[in-house]
Amino acid sequence: MNKIIYSLLLLILFSLSACKERFDLKNDSFKYVDIKRRKGLVTGEDNLIILYTCGANPNIDSLKLVCSYIKGMHTNEQQIQAVFFDSAKFAKFPKNEIVADYSQDDDEEALKHLKAIYGFSKFYNFNRLNYFEKNGWEQRSPSPYSYEIK
Repeated sequence: MNKIIYSLLLLILFSLSACKERFDLKNDSFKYVDIKRRKGLVTGEDNLIILYTCGANPNIDSLKLVCSYIKGMHTNEQQIQAVFFDSAKFAKFPKNEIVADYSQDDDEEALKHLKAIYGFSKFYNFNRLNYFEKNGWEQRSPSPYSYEIK
């Protein structure tokens, strides 16, 4: 049920943005895959890790727009991490969900399909999209393609 709601919400947001923004979202394949929610240790607000697909070569402006909407949709959460893979088949949550980050300990095959990670934290005043031109396995953090999301 969550997948249907998220997919519909993203579709509505993309439709509304088409009039305002001149990005070609229909050529990108952004789709909701899964979500994990846990209570934050400091404030008790929710922390989210959300998995999406974005296709093999997502348009960076479209990706930034999607991240901006994700940030806007989740104003009550303490921390959000949206993770974009080129295929739902390889979309996996990180092993270390406490820090919500991927490392060499995670599934190599999944990291080879990782395209971007968007992180937002109220507590740490962090708001950044890291895009991997090749993939998350070959191009380790910090990404040379890093953007602040407005």
